[in-house]
Amino acid sequence: MHRTVAIALCALVPSVVQAQLPAKPPVSTAGATAVTIQNSFGYVRVEGWDRDSVSVVDSTAQPLTVRRDSPGEIHINPPRDGLGGNVARSDIFVRVPRSVRVNVDGHQTKVDILGVTGRVDVDVGIEGDVRISGSPSEVNVDTRQSDIELKVTTPYLRAKSASGRINWTGSSDDVLLSTVTGEIRIRSGVIGRGRFETTSGDIRFQGGVTANASIVFETHGGDITAEFAKGTAAEVIATGAVIDLFRSEEH
Repeated sequence: MHRTVAIALCALVPSVVQAQLPAKPPVSTAGATAVTIQNSFGYVRVEGWDRDSVSVVDSTAQPLTVRRDSPGEIHINPPRDGLGGNVARSDIFVRVPRSVRVNVDGHQTKVDILGVTGRVDVDVGIEGDVRISGSPSEVNVDTRQSDIELKVTTPYLRAKSASGRINWTGSSDDVLLSTVTGEIRIRSGVIGRGRFETTSGDIRFQGGVTANASIVFETHGGDITAEFAKGTAAEVIATGAVIDLFRSEEH
């Protein structure tokens, strides 16, 4: 039996919910496993929920474009203005079944994602910070001038920013955090394999690792400070200007 997932559309006036546009007829999404949201200018918030449906609310007075590009993917786009088809600013709030894959593509776009257990992929440009929380099956974030705030426990984590800061709290079997000029801060539960790289920023690590873990810290112009939990046994490679690896007295 196929599962049917419906999409409901409405409009949201910024800051205050007022009269909503009539919803379009539900769009059948039976068998869909991914939701892709494209918003070049504005804000995207995605929440996982326990319903077999996708709900979309937009801040503009015009409905979003929702289409099915392939049997397994739903695509959501903001409306375009009347001047040459340019994309207008749009703030989008989407609720999705927790287990679907979520893809967000943007430019000057702020992104918040929470409560999703499927794979999460975010690719944004400038002036748009990224925040993700929960337990996705996989996380991939690629930004240019955006800070990345991650509170996730996931088997596989990749996050890269050219000039933004990266803060991560959580656990992962395999994690890579990379930035050029920003700082990296890690507060881990446990890590199996980790690599943390920055060209000129500092690296601050505090937390635990699995038995026989492999951890690499690398910075060319910043400092490295790492505090490991009691009983840590790991291979640690550190390259940087000033390195301070220690266990606190209470550990």
